[in-house]
Amino acid sequence: MFSLLCVLALALPLGVAAQESEPETVQGAEPDTVLEVAWREPHRAAVVGILKGYYTGLIHRDLTTACRADRGELCMNGDHEDQRWTSSTPREPEQIAGFVERMTEAALDEPGDALGFAQAVYAVARLGSLEEALALAEQCTSVDWWCELVLGMVQQRAGRPERAERHFRTALPEADSALACQLTGIDELLAGADQRAYRGMSCAGRAGFERRFWWLADPMLSMPGNDRWAEHVNRRFELILHERLLWALGNTHPVSHEEAVVRRGHEDSWNKPAVAPPPGPSGLRRWTSLAAARYRFTPVSGLGGGMEELRYELDAGPNDEGYTPPGYGPVFEAPAQFARFRKGGSLFVAAAAELDDLPLRFASTLFVLSPGPERSPTILDRSERTGRPTFSTVMDPATAVVGIETVARDGTTARARSGLVPLAAGGLALSDALLLAPSGDDLPGDLDEAVESMLGRTTIKPGEELAVYWEIYGLSFGQPVEITLQLQKDGEGLLTRVLRTLRVRAAAPATEVSWTEAVIGGTHPMAVTIDVTGQEEGDYELKIGVTGPDGSNATTIRRVQLAVASPGAPQ
Repeated sequence: MFSLLCVLALALPLGVAAQESEPETVQGAEPDTVLEVAWREPHRAAVVGILKGYYTGLIHRDLTTACRADRGELCMNGDHEDQRWTSSTPREPEQIAGFVERMTEAALDEPGDALGFAQAVYAVARLGSLEEALALAEQCTSVDWWCELVLGMVQQRAGRPERAERHFRTALPEADSALACQLTGIDELLAGADQRAYRGMSCAGRAGFERRFWWLADPMLSMPGNDRWAEHVNRRFELILHERLLWALGNTHPVSHEEAVVRRGHEDSWNKPAVAPPPGPSGLRRWTSLAAARYRFTPVSGLGGGMEELRYELDAGPNDEGYTPPGYGPVFEAPAQFARFRKGGSLFVAAAAELDDLPLRFASTLFVLSPGPERSPTILDRSERTGRPTFSTVMDPATAVVGIETVARDGTTARARSGLVPLAAGGLALSDALLLAPSGDDLPGDLDEAVESMLGRTTIKPGEELAVYWEIYGLSFGQPVEITLQLQKDGEGLLTRVLRTLRVRAAAPATEVSWTEAVIGGTHPMAVTIDVTGQEEGDYELKIGVTGPDGSNATTIRRVQLAVASPGAPQ
């Protein structure tokens, strides 16, 4: 269902001697007084022997130079821990089954070995059946929170993130504080000022930051829970088991490898360099395929900017964090438009999406409001309309996230999302600029008419005029207001002509167009069309400014993309 492209998230090689006598430190973690589970320690001898026998015993190599999961190839026997197996010939099923059986027996023989038990469940979940892994996990006799983590790992691997999340959220408040800090840490998912700020916080001080991050990184607000968060905690928990497995083999992994796994998941592909590598796996280059890390649900705008700057780029690049949901997809970024207006003392929000070009069949489209990380999202409206579903709501003026989300019967999904902040509460103010469907000179006279004709996108197609509606607030009947329009690309202003009831025109291209008129009341509706014929394609800013009789001013900016016709397409 997914388009498969190769994304190289480089994983550095295995092959550095382990420092087993030095327990790892967790940045920002407060020390524990008592460790209920020895999760920092190496495995006991019996578990080490089984792991060594399987992963360093019978190893098969041939002339195969690469294995790519994006081509449908099964690499490393479908087991990212089997990194020494660089052969096109898979392990014998009996060999895999024997390893799983020995790990299971070791776990049941020493049920008090919490770490060894988790390693066994981890092995069964990778190489056996998930039903067997769940049955084994349910026999956990360690402290409750550790058993909840083990159960969560199995449920996440089984593609049931909602159940996994429940286990993880039950475990973390009771877990050793250093472990909880490690499992919930998001340092690797941050950059720039966000990362610097986060690194300066204690574990306890990070909680609010992390809640806000995961609120904005929730893939689908209309679905229960946050499957991306569950995947993150599971990756970190499995990394603990992965590191102990490497210790058993006499190796460890560098920090850069841990970062790659946290960001994109375990590697599932590899190749050999052109120059012959030294013996062992250290010459391999490993990465996580695009199929396994297809989407970036974390905002590219970061957390430091205002909510109005919230922005996403769902298609994950080679260096982006990535995640592929197990229960839905492919996921598309739906073209959409959101706009804010005043309505009395409340905030009126209009939203529309354009779904015609997306492969959505038998889908319902939802309008979702999420007021913050501490409160559950609310589905405000539902539409069965295809093409251009349009929504509106009246809400308290507060910071929030609104979204349009569609899930078809086959799991194909589309979403659009916007961060909201209240409009200025007093004095001269402007609404957002609302882009309208082309209608010649027949422009809306009020907000209801404008919402009916709003575009479900912010792209102006070839041959279309740029029609826009907005409202001016804070003046009294008859007061004059000066209005200025600018259309800017790359810092250069341009505007061809403005058409309106008042027949305001610029005879030749100009950097801006201005005029003055008297307002009709506390809310003054405005609508114009702008001829953009002949302008270059690209991203523009439509800037609307107003100046009141007392010299006060207000500005609103709408980002617009001008498209060009495909070669041979009718104009």
